Amino acid sequence: MSELKPGWRRVKFGEVATHIAERAEPTPEETALYVGLEHLDSGSLTVRRWGSQTELIGTKLRMRKGDILFARRNAYLRRVAIAPHDGLFSAHGMVLRPRPPHIAPEFLPFFMQSDLFMDRAEKISVGSLSPTINWSSLRDEEFALPPLEEQRRLSKALQALSNLDATLQDCENAAKRISDAVAAASFPVATTDDRTSALGDLCTEITVGIVIQPARWYVPPNQGVVALIMKNVQRGCIDMGDVTYISHEGHSAHSKSILRKGDVIAVRSSGSVERTGDAAVVPAELDGANCIDLLIARPGPGLLPEYVCEYLNAPTTRSVLVGTSSGTMQKHLNVGALKKLRIPAVGTDEQQRVVGQLRELKTAVRLKSARRTQLQHVRRQVFAALTGEVSQ
Repeated sequence: MSELKPGWRRVKFGEVATHIAERAEPTPEETALYVGLEHLDSGSLTVRRWGSQTELIGTKLRMRKGDILFARRNAYLRRVAIAPHDGLFSAHGMVLRPRPPHIAPEFLPFFMQSDLFMDRAEKISVGSLSPTINWSSLRDEEFALPPLEEQRRLSKALQALSNLDATLQDCENAAKRISDAVAAASFPVATTDDRTSALGDLCTEITVGIVIQPARWYVPPNQGVVALIMKNVQRGCIDMGDVTYISHEGHSAHSKSILRKGDVIAVRSSGSVERTGDAAVVPAELDGANCIDLLIARPGPGLLPEYVCEYLNAPTTRSVLVGTSSGTMQKHLNVGALKKLRIPAVGTDEQQRVVGQLRELKTAVRLKSARRTQLQHVRRQVFAALTGEVSQ
């Protein structure tokens, strides 16, 4: 066993944390305060939402305000938080409390957020479909902890970062809500009238990418022609992190799905309702590429591609798309449904105004997200101080 730095102590997790296994049968009154695993955000100690829309079934865990809530199922999601109030917590979690004297109470939740702890938690998880941690295993895991004074110093730094991150997340969420509200106001659920037009009437073409045995045309990366697929199309942008290529022969055989700058492409098939219909504009650098199982809309004169993209990604339009898509296990959006969508019949000046306003709001969201990413990097640097072993 390696030597520790002066003042550091190696302890079992059960020596610094108490497992609270108080079980309770839920009552109707407690439904509104229930905290489930779905309410815990990865990397955040703050619980921002709670409550269940359906009746709670089965035994739950009793939690007290200030308790540490740990998602013992699917530990790779790294979910640990502070209980915001007295109430009930998911039985697929753990309720923990600090156990002095070898741990500063305020330090324990931060320690549990560290890679040191989470990597160990993943390692001892059992099961294949939903790996789960057992307290009997976790309590015996040994960790090296710094002296109490250093724990308190690290806690102050991490608390300041956590507070700033929470503020940025609140700002990011507010910007998202405003953006959704502006989009909903700009693209209300439309019916057939003189203020809207069918999307198919305003586009020179609406078609679909390669759908019949596309794999027969696949070639190794950077050979052949780029063919965008569902995972490349994100809401409002194209992700080129993992690109599929097809042969020149396959590209020529599917000329109807060759993309042009300004085309709007949308996810046609997805296992998730939330992803069906996600749309992005084809940039100049992808002019001449192809696509697989994507819908392609080519806006006609007087219709801005960016406006069509914002329209398809608007929450009101997405609610319509969910209603027009088919399939149970996998949602499909077809060409006919896309052509029938009613889009506001406004001039290009109004289109540009809407697009500009939504872009500003989405830029604010991205900036807050980027700032939070920087904070996460700083936090990892602080957590790096938790290495108590002396280098040999």
